[in-house]
Amino acid sequence: MAQTGMPLQTQKNVKPRLLDQVRQTIRRKHYSLRTEATYIDWIKRYIFFHRKRHPKEKLARKPRVRPDAICDLVQPQSSSDRVNVDSNN
Repeated sequence: MAQTGMPLQTQKNVKPRLLDQVRQTIRRKHYSLRTEATYIDWIKRYIFFHRKRHPKEKLARKPRVRPDAICDLVQPQSSSDRVNVDSNN
């Protein structure tokens, strides 16, 4: 068994982090590594776009729907990754 520096009892109670869960699920479904990298990248963008707030924290407040929120999330990608803006519509 690999040593991680954590006591054995602590290792059993630790739930995998979100991105680790996503990676495990994608690999279990035999998706390509490129698809995995793309999914992880989009999840990270979503998390940082929402300023790393936990969903429970967001639900505690009154939800505010902004029609341009998707554009705010996608627009930086089209300009920085040399993606055609029309492909995001």
